[in-house]
Amino acid sequence: MREVRGEAGGGGTVTSAARITFDDCEGSPEEIAGQELRRLREARRWSQEETARRMDAYGYDWHQTTVAKVEAAQRPLRLNEAADMCRLFGVTIAGLLSAVPGMTDGELERQATARLARLEDRIARAREALGGEA
Repeated sequence: MREVRGEAGGGGTVTSAARITFDDCEGSPEEIAGQELRRLREARRWSQEETARRMDAYGYDWHQTTVAKVEAAQRPLRLNEAADMCRLFGVTIAGLLSAVPGMTDGELERQATARLARLEDRIARAREALGGEA
């Protein structure tokens, strides 16, 4: 994962190594969510019609065209729909919006694991530098 830097509210700099922001991805949040919906749906080998049918179980009057329009970012995804869609696919809303186009879940997990190992190493070195305190 990439390191993202930004300004904190007080004017300082904030560094977050685990967060992918919309600026890092191609497109708007609706486009990112639509791309991730398509990826999740295709990974399960569900048609757009099957996905719509499964969303009906959550109380939505979705059709194949609804799924197609959400995937193409031609129709806004309402927050309650996004929450239930995440339940359907077993993902978080943050995960839905933090998708990195072209990366598989396995690749993301390997990158996150490697980043975690590097951070743990930095913490250990910082503790040593402080004389074992912290």
